[in-house]
Amino acid sequence: MTAYRDMIEAGGSRGRSPSNGSILDPSRAFGGRASSRAAYALAGVLALLACGCAPPGRSSVSGPGTAQKYGEAKCLVRAERGKMRRRLALARNAAEKKRVLAQTRHALRELVVDTLIPHWYGTPWSFNGTTQTPRKGKIACGYFVTTVLRDAGLDIDRVRLARAPSEAMIRELIGSEHIRRYSNWPVADFRNAVLKWGAGLYIVGLDTHTGFVFCDGHRVFFIHSAARGVVRQPFGESPEMVASRYRVLGKLSADEALASKWLSDPGG
Repeated sequence: MTAYRDMIEAGGSRGRSPSNGSILDPSRAFGGRASSRAAYALAGVLALLACGCAPPGRSSVSGPGTAQKYGEAKCLVRAERGKMRRRLALARNAAEKKRVLAQTRHALRELVVDTLIPHWYGTPWSFNGTTQTPRKGKIACGYFVTTVLRDAGLDIDRVRLARAPSEAMIRELIGSEHIRRYSNWPVADFRNAVLKWGAGLYIVGLDTHTGFVFCDGHRVFFIHSAARGVVRQPFGESPEMVASRYRVLGKLSADEALASKWLSDPGG
């Protein structure tokens, strides 16, 4: 989360405040633009305290742990989403709104990959698994995807989407312009296609399986619930990815409409 916080705070120092000195602009309380980094950092801490979380440094919410720690992770997600909502509300024109939504897409990606998902690693898989708590009970592949997205704050029908064919789930969540299909591609070629598409968070649907794909710009990982439990592994190490003849890929972190929905949804 460090890179994300640095980016948001740097962005906050560049943002323009309302001419009426609205209380919504925390930089005014610190003497203007030069001190806005500290102001936005304080706003983030106050948001954490408002939802019952400890400030950063007082508890470890990014690593795997107990149900209580997962609750803290979800609380951090709510606080970060609230921060982005406030920044969008302060945007003065279309260009500023677009910039905030780009930062929002990046924030959503990092919160899912770095804050929520690590708690799920090692949770056992079951075809009928529906647990909502990491490492307590078992979880099926579709329920893993929809539970994480629900806990990230998207207002979705967790059960219905988890039971749907993976392509239908992807089409409902992600705009068609951010969805691509691959038939009978060797897994190495598919991996290269993801690398070419670029860094980000994706949802992939396979012949009989689903999960997240994460690309950091140099490597591509499949994050999913399978026979080994919830794991993060390179493409070539996943039997499900290698064996699938059909793959549909939706780039969740590229969808501006989804980012806007994330900020407006009451979920989380």
